[in-house]
Parts: sequence; structure tokens; C-alpha cells
Amino acid sequence: MRRIVFLDIDGVLNHEAWYNKTKGKEGDLDPDSVALLNQLSGAEIVISSSWGNYDGETERKLHEKGLELPVVGVTKKWHYQHDWICRGNEIEAWLFEEFGNSNSRFRGKWGNEDYEYVILDDDSDMLLEQADNFIQIDRWVGITQGTIQKAKRILRYEKDDILD
Repeated sequence: MRRIVFLDIDGVLNHEAWYNKTKGKEGDLDPDSVALLNQLSGAEIVISSSWGNYDGETERKLHEKGLELPVVGVTKKWHYQHDWICRGNEIEAWLFEEFGNSNSRFRGKWGNEDYEYVILDDDSDMLLEQADNFIQIDRWVGITQGTIQKAKRILRYEKDDILD
């Protein structure tokens, strides 16, 4: 089973506490937040951020800050052209393109026996059926150990891999 992490960056891996601590002199990404993300071993990253992955630049920056997980995709940025499209629509489209065309068991809400997914984002523009897969991040602190534990539950890690 594949484990997919839809990753926003602003407010998740770079956050207000990071900027206040470093005064912006340490770059855009908090390496401690990236290290937390690495605890989702075996997961794959899909960039769902406004950063996109222009010519692999975002992926390169993530790996420079210590990301060990593979980046396997990026969502389309339709919500910038159409105000009736939200980030949740872009995530749903990625899931359908990846799993829906060849897998009639595609279900946007819970995943299926082929995949599970979690959305890490500080904005809430997701679809209602994605609520069980969405963790809203506090943009002031970014991801935390608690975030990772929730993500592991959503991604169905073994109980021994989840600290309570």
C-alpha cells in the first residue's frame, strides 16, 4: 500500500516561529520541521503548495534541508485561475489521475487497499469528503510531533510506530 502526503510548505515547513527565531537568515525551510516529516518513513510526498516544483527546484530545496522521503508529484494550480476551485479539488484530481483511471476502486475519502493519504496544510480549502484525511497546521508553529502522530494514524502505520 502506498502512503501519500500532500504537502503544503508555507505555514507547514516554514512558519512564523521559524522566521522569528532566525530573522529569515536561515532560508525558507525549517530543518526541524523537515526532520519531523521524515518520521513518516515509507511515505511519498506530493507537493500541493503554491511553491509548485518548478524544474525540480522545490524538491531540491527540500532535500537540501534533509528531506529523505521521495517527491513523486505535484498538484496542478487551478485555484489561481478559477476562484471556484480549491486546493482540495487539485488533490482530488491528482488522486484520480494516479489511481482512478486504472483502479475502479478509487475513493476520495478514505483511500483504499492500494493507498492512503494525508493532507498537511495551514489553509482549510479542502473538500468535505477529505476531512478525515486533512490535518490543519497552525501557521505560527508549523508541523509538530503531534501532527506526525495524527498523520501516522491516518496513513495506517502499525500501532508500534505510533507514539501516544
